[in-house]
Amino acid sequence: MSPPVILLAVGTAFSAIGTLAAAKNAADVAKFNEKVSKQNATIARQTSAEQEARFRRASRQRMGTLRAGFAGSSLLNGSAFDALADSAAQEELEALSIRYEGELAARGYTSQAKLYDAEQSNAKIRGVFGAASQTLQGAGTALSLRSGVTKTPTPAKTQWV
Repeated sequence: MSPPVILLAVGTAFSAIGTLAAAKNAADVAKFNEKVSKQNATIARQTSAEQEARFRRASRQRMGTLRAGFAGSSLLNGSAFDALADSAAQEELEALSIRYEGELAARGYTSQAKLYDAEQSNAKIRGVFGAASQTLQGAGTALSLRSGVTKTPTPAKTQWV
């Protein structure tokens, strides 16, 4: 083998190995990001559950204060019961809203994790195809060098009359 062919083969090998290493690195980064996104989803669910529980405790205290206020003032009539029921409904809606917002955030993180999982697979595939492409290009160039063709022919120049 001639020195240019050897150098080409070594360069092609290093290039292919570099492509595979870069693909592995990209896949590792995507895997890490997927893990972080899954953790964030769990944290979002736990945080919203804690916020909801805290809100419900405060809500029970507020409702107890309202009931005690109505009982102490002898206002336990239809309007007072309607006001209590309305307040209880509003408190429940707020608690459910807290839960819903947490679930939305968690789903966003879960979707992000799925995208990172796909990115991981794609990085590996890109690396394999990139390395294969570089290897084939190097082999083609090496064959050209061995057969004496060192560059592609240039098209003939057109003369204008």
